[in-house]
Amino acid sequence: MIATHAHHAPHVSLSERIAALRHSVHVARTRRRIYNRAMDELNHLDQREMMELGISPFMFHEIALQEVARKLLQAA
Repeated sequence: MIATHAHHAPHVSLSERIAALRHSVHVARTRRRIYNRAMDELNHLDQREMMELGISPFMFHEIALQEVARKLLQAA
């Protein structure tokens, strides 16, 4: 006997799926743009500026991710 699933996923039209995909791509590009901009700014700091801020290059990735989260929250 073939088992059938009692729960079916709600029908989503092709246009809705395309719109969701476009939105996902837009959000990903926005996140990447913010991240890259933050990394560029951090990479241009000299040793003195990093010491004044209390940061090191090992922290750049996390700082850039925090900037992405901050900017996305501001936009929401």
